[in-house]
Amino acid sequence: MRKLLGAIFLIMALSITTFAAPASAAPPTAPSGLAAQVVGGTVTLTWRAATDPGGWIRTYEIERDGVWVGWVWGSTTRWVDRTVDLSRSHTYRIFAVDNAREWGPRSNTATTAAGGGGGGGVATMIATGDIGQCGGQQAAVAELLRGRNVTFAALGDLAYPDGRTVDFQNCYDPWFGAYKARTRPTVGNHEYITRGASPYFDYFGDRAGARDRGYYSYDVGAWHVVVLNSECWEVGGCGVNDRQYQWLRQNLTAHTGRCLMAYWHRPPFTTEAGSVGAGYMRPYFDLLQSEGADVLLAGHHHVYERWARTDSAGRRNAAGIRTFTVGTGGATLRDFGPTRSALEKRGAAYGALELTLTSSGYSWQFLRTGGGALTDSGSDTC
Repeated sequence: MRKLLGAIFLIMALSITTFAAPASAAPPTAPSGLAAQVVGGTVTLTWRAATDPGGWIRTYEIERDGVWVGWVWGSTTRWVDRTVDLSRSHTYRIFAVDNAREWGPRSNTATTAAGGGGGGGVATMIATGDIGQCGGQQAAVAELLRGRNVTFAALGDLAYPDGRTVDFQNCYDPWFGAYKARTRPTVGNHEYITRGASPYFDYFGDRAGARDRGYYSYDVGAWHVVVLNSECWEVGGCGVNDRQYQWLRQNLTAHTGRCLMAYWHRPPFTTEAGSVGAGYMRPYFDLLQSEGADVLLAGHHHVYERWARTDSAGRRNAAGIRTFTVGTGGATLRDFGPTRSALEKRGAAYGALELTLTSSGYSWQFLRTGGGALTDSGSDTC
């Protein structure tokens, strides 16, 4: 009797085990269309979903350079790698796992380029100005650069109040000094309160251009960038026959790429209360527009403004330049006066502008670090 009961219990246990096992007719297919894009200091992977003939996709498993680095649920077709070293090239593949825990074949590979450029020469820039006011809000803005392989466009007035050596030491370097090697600055009016802006040029060295000029150019990703000195009377004059203008003309003639950006400290127009734009920079704007420039960045006014594509007078022009004023890096924020028809967005909040630059265009996002409700993002071609 005991043997008979034992046999019955064994059959029941085997039956339960059999019914509990997940069914699967075949492993899942390979995910397809895997793509990797560098966004800031991260890599975003996207892909088309796999299918499973005998069940459903449980997870996608991610490999970087042949080593497992993460997973997502099977309803997701996007993953962000936040631990990647963008100074090196990396290759990604993924595969699906179904509800029976069967592995499917691996996807196609997706590769990022060394130096932070993704496919198509993708690069990222963070831009802000009017930063180093001791007791200001620059610490939170500096955190936007931590751990990210980005170019930092510092838009002038970096060390308040007078651009002295002690101002750089006390009000700028403690937060932004760690990123000096990635910084491409332009000089502001507060730097020139100290004769010749000497501490500014001492601090940044050849990254700021020659100290008797303060203008230079560089390339980032697929973009050519010209950095001008809007305190132009300090370096020879502001007219079309003066040294800086002639340098710009020669520089743009030599530039053969598709995408072109410029930045300097004082913007050509503004709606900050009680302020006017730097109209004397219009010849530079006109020259840049004639050469097909796409973006102009500036600071000086302690606000954020995004303008439509305009001519140098701030009138809408589809063949014009889109201007961003980003004077929100730490100094006391200001109020606004009447708006203008070509102004598309404005606000007073601490933060910086993030630009993602590709070989055919750009996207932007304002990264707010303090209070307020300011948000802004979009994209355009070049």
